[in-house]
Amino acid sequence: MKRNYYSVSQITKYQQCGMKYYYHYVEGRPVRPISDYALHGSSIDDAANSHFDGVIENDKGHTISQFVDKAVDFHDTNVDKYELVATKDKSESRDRVSILGKTYHISYAKKFDPMITQYKVHEQHNNHKDFIGYVDLLTVDAKVVDNKVKKSMPMTQETMQNVLSRDLQLVKYADMTDMDTVGMAVVTNTKNPKAEYFEATVTKQDKVITNKLIKRVTDAIEANVFTPTDSQNWWCSAKWCDFWDTCDFGKRRK
Repeated sequence: MKRNYYSVSQITKYQQCGMKYYYHYVEGRPVRPISDYALHGSSIDDAANSHFDGVIENDKGHTISQFVDKAVDFHDTNVDKYELVATKDKSESRDRVSILGKTYHISYAKKFDPMITQYKVHEQHNNHKDFIGYVDLLTVDAKVVDNKVKKSMPMTQETMQNVLSRDLQLVKYADMTDMDTVGMAVVTNTKNPKAEYFEATVTKQDKVITNKLIKRVTDAIEANVFTPTDSQNWWCSAKWCDFWDTCDFGKRRK
């Protein structure tokens, strides 16, 4: 799965394990189906994009029922591509998306003044490749907002301010859009979802450090340096790595 550009997902995969990056992006080894956790998040993203696009175009977003219908339609169209992990069957997965959609709409449908959804950010990274990404939502009051459907609620507001100012994706996108405020609209992927919005200010130094980190990673990739993670890390396991069974540094031992 070689790509002619860099992205946040590539950088974070390399940070987790250089060999995981190598197997995925250089050798192009096959991976397992993605779990329904990702499907649920994508369903909410699709409905949120549609809602805020309506607000932008004619100041009229979706009602709660329209929002839920949009999310469920996305789910039903794509469910067969995913592995059911969070839920036991398609019906339960569908119901989960419905309640997640209601929770998102109640919490966030009127919270933001949207300027553009799924905004493509694109810049030249070096002489070889560009850096490309997509921002969930940019607001009129200059905020970079990321929608997150998470397994559990993150930390406290105070702690999350520090976390967001170090979040590679949010800080990089803030840099690429020349904005200084980032936010995360969280809904928990549980039977009784909760929602909470977190926000932080990103400094010039935050952006400098993030760009330095990205350059360190891409320099290593272009030098063909793919260092494996510590095999005792929790993500170095059959559950969390698609390549663990065949990796010299994972399960396989001679």
